Amino acid sequence: MSNFEKFTQKKFKSDITPLATITKDKLINFNVAAMNSIVKDLLYAVFYYDRKNSLIGIKFTNKISPEAYKIKKYRQNKLGNISAIAFMRYYNIEHPKTLTYTMEWNAEEEMNIIDLKEHRRKKENENKKDSELPL
Repeated sequence: MSNFEKFTQKKFKSDITPLATITKDKLINFNVAAMNSIVKDLLYAVFYYDRKNSLIGIKFTNKISPEAYKIKKYRQNKLGNISAIAFMRYYNIEHPKTLTYTMEWNAEEEMNIIDLKEHRRKKENENKKDSELPL
């Protein structure tokens, strides 16, 4: 008897959870869920940074301004990215590895937040450790 299990899940979690992946080259990529639920038809993004809490804030807009970054869209607007080199250099944000973060809406600030302390790999490892604890 084989030990194979049939894979039946049709969607990957990233298809429903808005994610931002920040590459080591300081490019911020948005997944399908982020593009469909947050970015939509908006063309620009304005960055904010909370130094104390290591939070990146992103306000998406259609307003052209000197501080607005153009969102590059591809694959029929299903995916997108922004070059964040100047922003990350200005704030000395070190990002030596490519990591993925959940994008959270902050109603008070009216922007999407990326918590640089809470990347998905870290969360997955913490969840794995919790599930390995004896009952």
